[in-house]
Formats: sequence, C-alpha cells, structure tokens
Amino acid sequence: MKPESVLAQQVSDYLSIKYPDTIYQFSIGADVKLSKLQASRMHRVNGRWRKGFVDLVIYERKHGYGGLMIELKADGSSPFKKNGELKSDEHLRNQQGMHRQLSSRGYKALFCTGFNETRAVIDEYLEGE
Repeated sequence: MKPESVLAQQVSDYLSIKYPDTIYQFSIGADVKLSKLQASRMHRVNGRWRKGFVDLVIYERKHGYGGLMIELKADGSSPFKKNGELKSDEHLRNQQGMHRQLSSRGYKALFCTGFNETRAVIDEYLEGE
C-alpha cells in the first residue's frame, strides 16, 4: 500500500474516533485501478476539476470557511522547499492551483505532511476558536 494511502486510512480512523459526527470524504481516484472504459467515464464525469483535487474534504463550516480541504502528503515528502516555496513539479502546481480556486470560493485548502501535522490542522479547524 502506498504511504499516502496508509496516511489516509490513519486520518480516516482518527476522524471516525475523535469526530464521529463529522461528515468527510476522501478522494481515492488515483489509488484505484480502473479499466480504460471506467477511467474514461470517471474523467468525463469529473472533467477539468479532477486534476489537483484534494484528498480529503471535511464538510464543516468553521471560522468563516465553508469546509476544510486537505491534500495529504506522506511523512518525508513535503511539497515545499526549505525556503517555503513550492517544489518545481507540475502535479504540485496543479494541486496548489486547486487550493487557490477553493480558497477563492471560501474553503480552507492546504497541504498537510504526515499524520501529526494533519491531525493538528484538523483539531485546530474543528475545535479552535
């Protein structure tokens, strides 16, 4: 199992235990092996928004946001350079572009690396003032 899939399972377990009434959804499209026909159908249905779409959506209005959108990254695979700039990678640029679009529509959208960072972001969002 890919490290990001393991992380998604850990986060899902955490949400289910600590926030059982919270509505959330994981995007698992990239982790699923589809036939050519299934992939074609999925692409047509999801259209241009599929590229860069976030891994986790938490459907809770908090702090003036319409929800929390997280792109999960496994421990040791930060999307940022040491100086804070996004690494030069088309996939990461697509994801950051999606974050900008979601942010402009009132959602909190960001990258989280590893379980501890993801848990802290979720806790602050759901419990913070």
